[in-house]
Amino acid sequence: MKLNNLMLNLISELEHQIGSSCYNPNSYDYWADEYGRTFRYPVHYTTKHGVNYKTNSKIDKDELSPSSLSSIKYLFGANELYIGEGIMRVLNELERRYGLDFNNLERQRQKAEALN
Repeated sequence: MKLNNLMLNLISELEHQIGSSCYNPNSYDYWADEYGRTFRYPVHYTTKHGVNYKTNSKIDKDELSPSSLSSIKYLFGANELYIGEGIMRVLNELERRYGLDFNNLERQRQKAEALN
């Protein structure tokens, strides 16, 4: 898979879906008087300008470059999960396993959206 802006956008979208799937059963909401809450896990990355950034929102795809992909991570205490590299590996495996071409699929999706 060629790592271009379309793929960086796809990786950003997929990371947001993953990061938004966190749940803490031990948190307590005093207003609703209930335990547990879903939240967006903060993601850390280095922008294409070399600035280290942390956000609870979607990664700014305009701030990513192919070289910054390897910096996208979640911090779990002393552990770091490099989610950007992980998503890239999954996409590459899906391409290999099923004969897909995500670059081509994203170009087709973009054309279809432009027509609508």
